[in-house]
Amino acid sequence: MGNRAECPVCKAYNSNVYRALNYDCDPCPYCQAPYEILKQWDNLKEELEALQEKRIDKDLIEQIKDVTQENAILKTKLSRLEKLLGYDDTIVQPILKAIKILNNQEDDDDNGADNSPY
Repeated sequence: MGNRAECPVCKAYNSNVYRALNYDCDPCPYCQAPYEILKQWDNLKEELEALQEKRIDKDLIEQIKDVTQENAILKTKLSRLEKLLGYDDTIVQPILKAIKILNNQEDDDDNGADNSPY
């Protein structure tokens, strides 16, 4: 058995994901989840395994795992949309604001004003 890693978005678990994560620093070869998402998931899995060894509540661990995977899926979708629409500033601005909202960041550019065309 070779080295394997798991993608939290598409659930691929094989050596191609491992290579993307540990050697190429590339996105998932199957769903294009960003490298940062793969790395975060890999680090979290190590922490969760350590918690499991300490016999922490299994339901809580599963909830953390599910929420993290859902977050990874959403971040991957936003990343793909941003790349797809990246050249039209009127379309990208609402997406960038959505990313800031998802990341709990303040929008310093508009000082509280809503410049949205919607």
